[in-house]
Amino acid sequence: MSQFDNTTPPPPPGFPQEPNDFQTYQTERTWSGLGVTGFICSLIVCCPVITLVGVVLSAIALPATGAHKRKGRGLAIAGIIIGLITTAIGAGGAFWLYKVSIEFVNVPNRVMPILQGDTDNFAAISNDLRVFTTDEFDSAVSDGVLNKWMQSVREKHGKLAGFQAEQQQTQQISQTKTSISFTGKFVKGPAVITIVILMDQQAIFTDIANALKLDDIKVDGFSPRDIAKEETGSKKDERVDKNGGDTEKPSSPKEP
Repeated sequence: MSQFDNTTPPPPPGFPQEPNDFQTYQTERTWSGLGVTGFICSLIVCCPVITLVGVVLSAIALPATGAHKRKGRGLAIAGIIIGLITTAIGAGGAFWLYKVSIEFVNVPNRVMPILQGDTDNFAAISNDLRVFTTDEFDSAVSDGVLNKWMQSVREKHGKLAGFQAEQQQTQQISQTKTSISFTGKFVKGPAVITIVILMDQQAIFTDIANALKLDDIKVDGFSPRDIAKEETGSKKDERVDKNGGDTEKPSSPKEP
């Protein structure tokens, strides 16, 4: 060995080797439980409360991680950033669902005047109803048909005195149509009121108030569309009668 060589020779075989400071540091360094937990919580987008807890835990773990400290500083930083983003997304989604549910609850209140109002004030009631009816309903049900339906319901059930909105039953008819059924308290007795709602999938994210449209209304299964179909069938029968019907003219005998 050279006299200029200051390297400490290795211990003889059989003797335990003493760990240096770097090896001891690597052995004793552990993960931060708060940092790992905060990062996991920040990923749960469906619950903004949990993602917010993830942000808090990650922020608490941040000073206790890093060089010569516990491992998990990167997870803590990621937990704060991701947690803030997912909290904003989750809170926005929860607020949107709240607004949609409020609009669904308000639909019966917008429809009830046609069953509660006076028949003499039908024009104003019809105009208010047409504000949120679908184009298909407007083309199929004229004001005359709607007035006739209103008169029929009034003669059979009387005026609507109230309804049990807390006992609503919702049924998904299609991807865009939903029916809401509840019991109406009429003067002559209870009857089931069913409202069919059409959801505009484009406007539901931008204009929730106008995204829900009335497509049909029924009282014990009786709808204005039923009267419209009867009148359409009657008009077809009248046209057939005017044209002499579908009877075939007798054929003239053939000459021998």
